[in-house]
Amino acid sequence: MRSCDKHPCKRKCCDGNCPPCQTVCGKTLNCRNHKCLSECHRGQCYPCTHKADVTCACGQTSVTVPCGCEKQTRKPRCNKLCLKPSDCHHAEREPHLCHFND
Repeated sequence: MRSCDKHPCKRKCCDGNCPPCQTVCGKTLNCRNHKCLSECHRGQCYPCTHKADVTCACGQTSVTVPCGCEKQTRKPRCNKLCLKPSDCHHAEREPHLCHFND
């Protein structure tokens, strides 16, 4: 068996000193969005290193959070004038600040 304890050594005459496993782990990471790309290993996978952006309603302000946390993260406060088009499709719209938590 290789050091990962999952894959057998493919040598015909193995003395027990097998080369490290080179199979990609492929387990789903803690973020539930990405797979482990490390070589096959024992124990837990490293945490996901990807980041995600959470933006305000108008898209001008964003915060970066760890991958997998974007759905639980509240949209950031934005102090900029909203550029989002009107819901009622009127051409003119009063200038106003971005909508918090829309």
